[in-house]
Amino acid sequence: MVKKIGVENQNTTSYHPQANEMIERVHRVLKTALTSQENQQWTRTLSTVLLGLRTAYKEDLKKYVYEIACGEVLRLPGDFLKENSDYNATPSEVFSYLHQSFGNVKPVPASRHTNQKSFVHKDLDQTSLIWIKSQTVKPLQFKYSGPYKVLKRND
Repeated sequence: MVKKIGVENQNTTSYHPQANEMIERVHRVLKTALTSQENQQWTRTLSTVLLGLRTAYKEDLKKYVYEIACGEVLRLPGDFLKENSDYNATPSEVFSYLHQSFGNVKPVPASRHTNQKSFVHKDLDQTSLIWIKSQTVKPLQFKYSGPYKVLKRND
């Protein structure tokens, strides 16, 4: 059946993950994204993390991950809300909900596919709080501690 649909099948041993580096790379990115969440129960944040990974824009390919895999752009939850829908929450309720939801979102390190210079926000030298990455972290636990107040700056 594999030959009929034009798929190349490669057999690997179950205890030799280096043989399938593409899957290992996906697992590494997924694990990093899960551990960057403050919630200790990774099963509660898995769907949000997967949504974020699927909607990631690949600069070198000029496409979204979901678009590459499925051939169409992923519709996000906000795309389903229209101005004339029956959704009747007040703007303050929506803002409160979004503020609470996105307050738990932490940055996820991304891999470099281009030679472009890294973006550094112009206000970074003026920020008053920072997060520090922990050196020893158990699997699927929060990697950052903080926020901490910036006491001194070096160039």
